[in-house]
Amino acid sequence: MVVLSPSSPNPVIVGTTSSDHNDDDSLPHWSIRDTLRVLGMVEGWSDFPTRKSVRITIHGTVNPPSATAPTAMDSNVTATEETAYPFSAADFRFSGVTLSDALTSVKIRTLPAHGTLLLNDVAVTANQSVTKVQLDAGNLTYTPHTDGYGTGYDGFLFLVSGNTETSNFPYAMTVDVTGVNDPATGMPDISGSAEGRRTLTALTAGIADPDGLSGVFSYQWKRYAADGTTFEATSART
Repeated sequence: MVVLSPSSPNPVIVGTTSSDHNDDDSLPHWSIRDTLRVLGMVEGWSDFPTRKSVRITIHGTVNPPSATAPTAMDSNVTATEETAYPFSAADFRFSGVTLSDALTSVKIRTLPAHGTLLLNDVAVTANQSVTKVQLDAGNLTYTPHTDGYGTGYDGFLFLVSGNTETSNFPYAMTVDVTGVNDPATGMPDISGSAEGRRTLTALTAGIADPDGLSGVFSYQWKRYAADGTTFEATSART
């Protein structure tokens, strides 16, 4: 928080965001909210009645990126609908500045929006680190939401760490998801009386397909043959 001490007997306090280093959009700068509170003489802090805002500019120097930090590249993997994809170390495309530098871990900077990222079957949290040993064991997995698929379906940001340093900037991991042919559900509803010279109608409203229904339904009505135990086709296809 930032405390202002004006000439009045009641100092004004201005709160920052809940983060200790950045604001809600995950960019590396400060954000000051416009909620003001006053310190009363008896009751302590309370909301300022008119809720005026204050703008504060923070001046400072920016630390230059490290010239020896490792780098990576934006990456892309392909998962299968409703199937867990195990990430490998190679998926994060680590590159060290020196030949002796090697990947030791990755930090999951943001979380995917349309699937579940698990480490040892436990949900990953933002800024959680995953070691290369865990990646080599296939412990970091991504599973898309039920029936979810498509190109560029999901993604997250990550940092890579080498033997001594972490990359200066995050990189993007994009997850494409290949769809599978889900079985249709439901049965046609037959209305009418199964008697000679009567009309039978098949209603398909109760049939559904997670991948979407397409094409035209076709039918083949059958009737008992003269022996009463076998079926024979009819010409009716209504």
